[in-house]
Amino acid sequence: MAARQQAGLRLLLVAALVGVSTTATAKERVAPAKQDWARVESLAPGRRVTVKRFSDPKVKGTFVSATPESVVMQSKKGQVTIAKDAVRTVLARRGKMRYAPWIGLGAGFALVAALTTREGDFVQPSAAFTFGAAGAGLGYLGGLAVRGIGQNALIYRSPKRAQGN
Repeated sequence: MAARQQAGLRLLLVAALVGVSTTATAKERVAPAKQDWARVESLAPGRRVTVKRFSDPKVKGTFVSATPESVVMQSKKGQVTIAKDAVRTVLARRGKMRYAPWIGLGAGFALVAALTTREGDFVQPSAAFTFGAAGAGLGYLGGLAVRGIGQNALIYRSPKRAQGN
């Protein structure tokens, strides 16, 4: 039995090492793609973006256009043109996922209510409803968490930042 446990631990260790090395390799492949200005140029006009600059305050607004030298945005103060050399990062707003909490509520209730059934009959209707309500609450909280995660997607990061300039 001890030999089986040791073999299992070795397998787990190898799997963890492979996972760590694969994750590092994946990050190295993704990072250069974020430094490609063409990603900014390909944004759809009207998309909500945030441009963080090296020295000036960040600018929030709506994407208008981009050229190889600059990005143009419509902010509350009017149309703003920012030179590419001044841009630290460009973040674009993801979809709002407005209904995620309500979907979580329904899915949580249905899942827990279904799990409290035996052969098509409820164990006790009041227990199924109580557990279903608890599942709905957890599903709603999970939906809120999903909605709040990753509101902005990184579109561009200046290579200057990566070099420490």
